[in-house]
Amino acid sequence: MEGVCGETLRLCVEALTSNPGGILLVVLGSRAADPEFDWLDGGAFMDLALGIVANINSKSDAFRDLLSLASTTRSPAELWEKNSLEKFLSSYAKDAASEFTADVTKPGNVAKAAKQLVGQPKGGAVILSARGTIRAASANLSFSTCPQHRLCAVRGQRPDLRLSTAIAIAHSITSGVVFSRAEDGHLYALVASSQDVMPHCFHYQVN
Repeated sequence: MEGVCGETLRLCVEALTSNPGGILLVVLGSRAADPEFDWLDGGAFMDLALGIVANINSKSDAFRDLLSLASTTRSPAELWEKNSLEKFLSSYAKDAASEFTADVTKPGNVAKAAKQLVGQPKGGAVILSARGTIRAASANLSFSTCPQHRLCAVRGQRPDLRLSTAIAIAHSITSGVVFSRAEDGHLYALVASSQDVMPHCFHYQVN
């Protein structure tokens, strides 16, 4: 894949292989429609992601650190922490960082979103268009039926909920790539082909 779409995938792979940590990332194909979802956090992480990054091809470093910020390190049940949010804002939005730590009556959108995230559970999916625009963050995708195909995880691992969700997403979209990275660094890339065929699967161990 060449051009902007290829660059989007390259930046995603680069970001996902730079560090371990649990995250679910969806890159839609150029003709794929946005999947239906609910917000896990009322759209707070989406507001933060749009305010800082918006498109990963124009702010690749911020995107890499955004994924690291949103990743879980010990278990999928981790919460957003004030210190990590403050550190991230200090690097990419100093005014928002000041508003985040101060008792401001009407903070800007980014600082307000960060305040709303503190103490909320991490999770859901980050969804990108083929051209790198963030379409959703902390998106909760649910499916009424299980996909007809199953994936055998490497080294006898049992597929967790994140990986199972990734498989279901890959089955549901017409084209695109779904990345599922576990806390221990096991990274799966599922390439959607059609809803009747098992997605092509690639595995990489992030150290």
